[in-house]
Amino acid sequence: MAVRALMYPRKQVHQRAWLDTINQNAARAQLPVLEALNPSAGWIPDFLAPPPSPTDRSVDDELAKIASYSPALVAADVQRSLDSAPTRRRRALLEPLIADPETALAQTVAELQWAWTTLIAPFWAPVRELITADIGYRSREITRSGLGPALRDLHASVTWADDAITIDPASQDVRIDVAGRGLALMPSAFAWPDVIFVHDPPWSPTIVYPARGIGDLWSAPPTPSAGLAGILGTTRALLLTDLALPSTTTALATRHQLSPATVSTQLGRLRDAGLISGQRLGKEVHYRRTPLADALIHAAPRSRRPPQELPEMDTGG
Repeated sequence: MAVRALMYPRKQVHQRAWLDTINQNAARAQLPVLEALNPSAGWIPDFLAPPPSPTDRSVDDELAKIASYSPALVAADVQRSLDSAPTRRRRALLEPLIADPETALAQTVAELQWAWTTLIAPFWAPVRELITADIGYRSREITRSGLGPALRDLHASVTWADDAITIDPASQDVRIDVAGRGLALMPSAFAWPDVIFVHDPPWSPTIVYPARGIGDLWSAPPTPSAGLAGILGTTRALLLTDLALPSTTTALATRHQLSPATVSTQLGRLRDAGLISGQRLGKEVHYRRTPLADALIHAAPRSRRPPQELPEMDTGG
C-alpha cells in the first residue's frame, strides 16, 4: 500500500508530509516490478502479501514466506494481473517475468525489501502505534456494541444492515458467506482513500481499511496551552495533550525526543492524578486521556485581563 501511495501521489491527501520526505522519482525507479504489479485499476497478485498470522512475524519472516511461493503460482498470479489491465507498458514489463517466474520472484522480494527499508522502516514507530490504537478501539467497540455499530465509522463505503456487510456495491458483484470462515478487519496506514476486500484463499475474508486517526499520523505533535503547562509542567502538559489517541511510552519518547525513563515517570504521575489510563495490548501498555483530562484540556480559556485589586479587608485584629 505504501508503494501504491508513492505511485499515485495525487490521491494521498493524508500522506503528503510522508511523500515530501522521499525522492519520489528515484524511489519509483527502484521498484519497476512492484509498480507494474500494482495497476491503478486491476488485480494485484496475492503472493505479494501473505495472509496475516495470529502470531507476530518479522519483516524477514514475511519476505521468506513470499520467497517460498512456487514459481507456477507466481507465473499464474502475474498473468492474472496482466490480463486484468493489459496495457502495452505492463506487457513489456510482465511478460518476461511470466516466462521466468524464478527471476520474477527474486526481483519482487528484493524490491519489497528495499521498499520496507526506505519507505516504512524510518517511520515504523508512529505507523505501528496508529494501527495498534485502531485495533484497540475496534476491539472495545465490538465488545461494547457488537460488530454492526463498530463498522459505522470504518469507511464511507462500508455499511451494515440486516446482518450483512456491504462494501461499495458498485465496485464488484461478489457475495460472500463468512459463516465458518470468520471476518478479519485490517487497519492500514496507507490504504486511504480506499477500502479493500480480500476473500480469495488462503486469506480469510478480510477488510483492509484506513486506520482511525490517519489524518494526524504525519502532523507535528500538538502544543499544550501555556495555562496547562503552567499547572502541570511543560513535559506532563505535552504528553497529556498528545494522548487524545492511545500511545505507548516508546512512541511518546520518540515523538517528543525524550528518554523513555522520563516519559514513564511523567505518565505515572498523570495516571496517579486520574488524567490518563492504561490498557495492555500484547507486550505494551497504551495510555490515553481520561474524560477528566479531556475536560481540563478543552475547558474555555479564562479572560486574560488582569484581576482587579480587591480592597483590603478589616479583619478586626
